[in-house]
Amino acid sequence: MPLRYLMVDLSIPGVDIVGGYSICSPPHQLVSEKSIQLAIKSSPHPPTQWMCTQCKVGDVVSVRVGGDYYYDPAPAECTRDLLFIAGGIGINPILSMMEHHVYLQRLQKGNSPACQLLYSTKSLNDLLFHDQLAALAQHNCNMFVDFHITTEKPVSTHCDTFKYHRITQADLQLCLSRRSSSSSVSTSDNFSCYLCGPQHMVDDITSTLQQLGIHLNNINAEKWW
Repeated sequence: MPLRYLMVDLSIPGVDIVGGYSICSPPHQLVSEKSIQLAIKSSPHPPTQWMCTQCKVGDVVSVRVGGDYYYDPAPAECTRDLLFIAGGIGINPILSMMEHHVYLQRLQKGNSPACQLLYSTKSLNDLLFHDQLAALAQHNCNMFVDFHITTEKPVSTHCDTFKYHRITQADLQLCLSRRSSSSSVSTSDNFSCYLCGPQHMVDDITSTLQQLGIHLNNINAEKWW
């Protein structure tokens, strides 16, 4: 079951606008629990404002699924190393993909490819799902998670997974050096990269990944703007 961009059509009196949101729960949750999860950042956009201030248990909304940004690998592709890069609320579909990757690896019971996340936010308050992401890295072999905070000074109690700068070429180069031990092909052919975040961030990182040898067709970006 592929993870796809989730369109939520909201029936709001006097407002004829569709709100589009990415799910943050894994696809198998919909199958097993008949539910999905959204993390929505408050804004004046009418559908979002309704979701954050008026929506209550029992309200009915219509859901339309579509889009071409998803992680649904064929069995032969499950050995590819993965690099996920998220900015701000762009962590939503990335978290779902990472959970789906873990789920698929448990079903296959083989050697796990490297799976890495670089997650950048302006402040600690903007950081979503920290405990959930840290637990994924702790309990799954070959999984690495780094948090990047861009506008605050370092906190001495934080571990090495916190970086207080924007994602740099050196950070990306380090990720590409963490190839799975079972990989026998070139870095450019073995990595699949998934990006979701602000336009300037996605454009800059896409360019840098290409400079580091990753083919453009191995770079998948959610361009929601």
